[in-house]
Amino acid sequence: MVAALVSLNSLQGLPAHWIICAPTGLLADEQAMAAKKAQWLSPSEIERAERFRRQEDQRCYVLAHALKRFYLSRLLGLAPQALTFGAGDKGKPFCCSPNAPFFNISHSGDWVLLGLSMEAELGVDVELAQRDISEATASYVLTAAQVEQAHGAADSRFTLMTYWTQKEAISKALGLGLSIDFKTIDCSGQLGESQVEHSGQWLNVYSRLLDKDYLMASATASPQPLGLYRVQAWSETEPSLSSL
Repeated sequence: MVAALVSLNSLQGLPAHWIICAPTGLLADEQAMAAKKAQWLSPSEIERAERFRRQEDQRCYVLAHALKRFYLSRLLGLAPQALTFGAGDKGKPFCCSPNAPFFNISHSGDWVLLGLSMEAELGVDVELAQRDISEATASYVLTAAQVEQAHGAADSRFTLMTYWTQKEAISKALGLGLSIDFKTIDCSGQLGESQVEHSGQWLNVYSRLLDKDYLMASATASPQPLGLYRVQAWSETEPSLSSL
């Protein structure tokens, strides 16, 4: 089955919130294109990108923030480089332009995620599905029951990372970041859709695999269906999206 291509011009017809997944290899063999997209970033974003020692990590950061600026600029009718950003009390970034959509970014290894919502805060996270986490870290993030569930699973490392990505997405959706006690987040640790209540707020959580090697999770208070799209290519004009 061939995935349906989604035109940028149809963004107004997309769900109230959606996630754009982009493989970091998009800029791997397009140095000129990568340099052009880097020009959209602010001096502080460029400085942050240059702190990464590995070129792959720099490319990943540039792609994430170029996507952020591209889609926000199209939705707001502004130039990508004209956008300014601030941060909440716990460090969650937001766009300073009036009526700007909510957004969130995550990137790891081969993937960049950009979450956008027209009606509610959201959080996204992507991690290597078989990432090696120490027992000490696992016990810091998971409850005793969740640790037991992970150890009893057919693939304990995969289950651990499913919990991990869900908790990251939920903490970001709540705008709490690392200030939250991750043990207080009672998520499913399973792929698919679920609901989580925290501090009196209900969140819709979604988890899935990306190309078998990476796990992604999203969380939002919006009850509307989630749209999930992959960037197939990025020409000089706009990214080419397909539905997942």
